[in-house]
Amino acid sequence: YTANILRADAQNLEVLLLRGRAYYQLGEKELALKHYKSGLKSDPEHKAIKKEFKKIKRINRLLENAETEMKNLQWRDALETYANVLTVDEANNHLIAFVFINRCKIATRIRNQRRESDDAQDVDEDGQRRVLFEMNDKIRMAYCGEATTHNPDSGDAYFYRGRAFKEMKKWDEAAANFKTALSKNQGNREYQQELQNAEFEKKKANRKDYYGILGVAQHASPKELKKAFRKCGLEHHPDKVKSLSEEEIDYHEAIFKECVEAHDFLSDAETRAKYDRGEDVLGQQQGGNRGGGGGGFPFGAGGFPFGGGGGGGGGRTFTFKFGG
Repeated sequence: YTANILRADAQNLEVLLLRGRAYYQLGEKELALKHYKSGLKSDPEHKAIKKEFKKIKRINRLLENAETEMKNLQWRDALETYANVLTVDEANNHLIAFVFINRCKIATRIRNQRRESDDAQDVDEDGQRRVLFEMNDKIRMAYCGEATTHNPDSGDAYFYRGRAFKEMKKWDEAAANFKTALSKNQGNREYQQELQNAEFEKKKANRKDYYGILGVAQHASPKELKKAFRKCGLEHHPDKVKSLSEEEIDYHEAIFKECVEAHDFLSDAETRAKYDRGEDVLGQQQGGNRGGGGGGFPFGAGGFPFGGGGGGGGGRTFTFKFGG
């Protein structure tokens, strides 16, 4: 209908304003500007058209600034710029959706931090120093929650929320979001890779922590592993706890079995390398006679290799027409 009016009267200002607003709400920024420019050509002082034209131009400048800041890894500046975009217009659903996805993306790039004012007089209503900037898991997930809420059909929204969960090492949630992202954009290699990584890390997280059992770091040397194993034996070997109650003996026996299993796997260079890569070394060895899986200790009462004395212990470009 409005197109027919413009054919008859190409400079109908009310129709140009109406169509410009409609295109803008649809995210068609350039078409909106085209209509506004046409109207201002006929009447440079038309208040409503002039206002809408300036608004889009301002939003466009802010979006360009945010894009530049992101390219320059100025994440905090970009986050602030996107906040300014919403002060200009928080009613356009396409614009909001675009901004929220980018804010989630940015939040995954900023480490947890809290910066307060250096001025002791610069306080909030509770008398606490004013917080200049803060990022933490709760804030990051709030940004990403907005992204998925306003972009339920966007793979990117779930992809970046998956990244947020990844930074938190919440592998179940990360994998679920990457899987949802992939369902909305099948064939996306980046989505596929992140999903594979999350599934891999989830599998690793559910394994026994052999380094933790022995109390050593992942880069521990063979000498450090042996020392940790010896310490475990001095504390938990059956020969050391004979005088304790049956319940306590069972407790120490369980711990010692874990130490034997951990040391057995980590002291073998090939098996340790597989474990570090995330492979299920315990499952691969089941049925054999490694570790404590046979039901008994691999040492006789006198064969434990410890002396009786002391010794021991030691963070894609999402494209939308607003961002063009």
